[in-house]
Amino acid sequence: MESYHLHKLIELVEENHRVISSYNLPEPSYNLLKKSKYKESILKTYQLLGGKLATPEIKAPNWQIVLENNYIIILDEVLHFNRYRLQTLRSEVYGYLNEFPVDHYRNFCRKHERDCIKTGLAGKNWTFPLAEKHFGVAEERGDFSKNGAPAWKLRAFEDFLQDGVALHLQKKLIRIATYHQLMINRQLFKVGDVLTSGTQEHLKALQNYIDRKMSS
Repeated sequence: MESYHLHKLIELVEENHRVISSYNLPEPSYNLLKKSKYKESILKTYQLLGGKLATPEIKAPNWQIVLENNYIIILDEVLHFNRYRLQTLRSEVYGYLNEFPVDHYRNFCRKHERDCIKTGLAGKNWTFPLAEKHFGVAEERGDFSKNGAPAWKLRAFEDFLQDGVALHLQKKLIRIATYHQLMINRQLFKVGDVLTSGTQEHLKALQNYIDRKMSS
């Protein structure tokens, strides 16, 4: 479902904007930030998550949607909203990201962790070797004490890295949560539902929302 949502979002964005290759930008990684003014904030967050290494030599997933007009769009779904992402969202880095909907994202993390648990306990969604290298051996699935879920922590830190790198590169990052609600004909619809089964009217409303974010 996640890849379907992203594919649908790309189709919508391409109708009004020119999408270019993500390789036109450096891939988001700690290496891009280790000499930046955000280095200490990045390290502090890594350590707060329980990071075990002296430096978080981590490369985040590459940018999802890169536009020629200096914008980056990222779609965040259920696995990206939980207690660990909430920890990263408390970083002072977000004081520099004026357009980032940090209050909404913090609220989504508090309200929707149960959704994350439904799919986040299985297989590599809970842990895998690289995640344990950075955040220690996982606890039993569903146990958030001690080291908790290393894969959740790594995913949260990767999202945080993307935010920091976009800031460092002076790119305008638009994160769209599937939990964000659009008002359409006096009714609220979640972005995830619009991408799954929305009418043309609903999809147009999502296009308009993105266009407004890019013109604000």
